[in-house]
Amino acid sequence: MKHDVVVPSAGESVTEVFIGTWRKKTGDFVKKDEVLVDLETQKATFEIQAEYSGRIEILKPDPQTKVKPGDVIASIDDSAKVEAVPSTKVSTPTPAQSPQRPPVAAPAPEPVLSPAARKIVVEKRIEPSTVVGTGKGGRILKEDVIRISPPPSPVELPVIEYRMDTERGEVRKPVTQIRKQIAKNLVAAQQIAAILTTFNEVDMSAVMAFRNKYKESFKQRHGVSLGMVGVFAMAAARALKEFPVVNSMFAGEEIISRNFVDLSIAVSTERGLVVPVVRDVQSMNLSDFEKKLHELTEKARGGKLSIPEMTGGTFTVSNGGVFGSLLSTPILNTPQSAILGLHKIEERPVVVNGQIVIRPMMYLALSYDHRLIDGREAVLFLVKVKEGIENIDQMVSEKDL
Repeated sequence: MKHDVVVPSAGESVTEVFIGTWRKKTGDFVKKDEVLVDLETQKATFEIQAEYSGRIEILKPDPQTKVKPGDVIASIDDSAKVEAVPSTKVSTPTPAQSPQRPPVAAPAPEPVLSPAARKIVVEKRIEPSTVVGTGKGGRILKEDVIRISPPPSPVELPVIEYRMDTERGEVRKPVTQIRKQIAKNLVAAQQIAAILTTFNEVDMSAVMAFRNKYKESFKQRHGVSLGMVGVFAMAAARALKEFPVVNSMFAGEEIISRNFVDLSIAVSTERGLVVPVVRDVQSMNLSDFEKKLHELTEKARGGKLSIPEMTGGTFTVSNGGVFGSLLSTPILNTPQSAILGLHKIEERPVVVNGQIVIRPMMYLALSYDHRLIDGREAVLFLVKVKEGIENIDQMVSEKDL
């Protein structure tokens, strides 16, 4: 029986995938779990492994071929076996024996859809077989269909006529597919959402004292560093619980709310910016978060993140401060509704109890989709984050370390 090798569902914001390097060629015998091909998205390179053993036929052999989630790029015939030494014994059927017909393959079972999912599938003309169901027994839920629904087509990059000055050192090089997709997604985010940014500043004295006190023992106990993003992740999860609309998603005629916090954390790599997702942060302590973030960061920098590890986030934290950014207005990681931007810590004069003192301060920026989130919720959310950071001993207990 032949089994299709399908480009997996890439989740929200990833609608285009490109063929990278095939590890096999047509006619090769492959074993279950062997790597077949590297695929590229705007965020990372990931591998597809064989789900069956058998003979492979490659349908999309050319590198940089654009495909989309659900496309069939190869097939594996599991009736083909590893070539063995042929037997010299010949069996002659007796008259009583009749040739057996080859077994007829059973058709693939019809996917089971929830009523809400079926409605969206019909309206958006989505092929159910391309949707991966996360419900019980593989049942396709509404959020599974929404996750793969393509966003409005972004504006194509314009072709600019430009006369090169090669004598003075101008050179022309092609834009990588990843950079093209990043550009399209950023433009699409500004077209789709009504993005507004609100700001606040936070006194980092308590966090810096906290890190100085625990960083050595934390590293010895857990094998990872006590970073800056972790304490903001804890503060963000706490604030999202109080203001769940910031953790919601605007989906046309509906608003999707969540009881969980899956944080997307922006990570800079040589290939560009990638955003791995730390799941269920609302149930984590600081050490759990730091260990998981370290694991995902190492994968990101090695180009080994899988699509599930990069998709499905509900809120993003981006730390431009590590590069020296003093203030910025981050762009939404669509279809999320908000993103928290962290910035450089800088000593500044501030007034405390009527006295001018020097304190390590950081500007915080919250960009949000004003279609869904009102200014009141955005400002109060940011104030809640500020309160958590400035009172870290109340937010993170010593047993969490």
